[in-house]
Amino acid sequence: MSAFVFGELEVQCVAENIKAGIVCAAERLAVRMAEADRRRAMDGRRDGRRNTAEREPGVAL
Repeated sequence: MSAFVFGELEVQCVAENIKAGIVCAAERLAVRMAEADRRRAMDGRRDGRRNTAEREPGVAL
């Protein structure tokens, strides 16, 4: 990227900051989803079940 005037540079910096925020949020979401998957897998093992689809209807995960 290149900027020819200060306004362009400012817009590019704001855009890069927004993009960095989106990437950071996506990384946090991926970590939280992996943790939730791990917890579901552990809950299934504790219940003696391999598949969470075998849970009773209406039981929250």
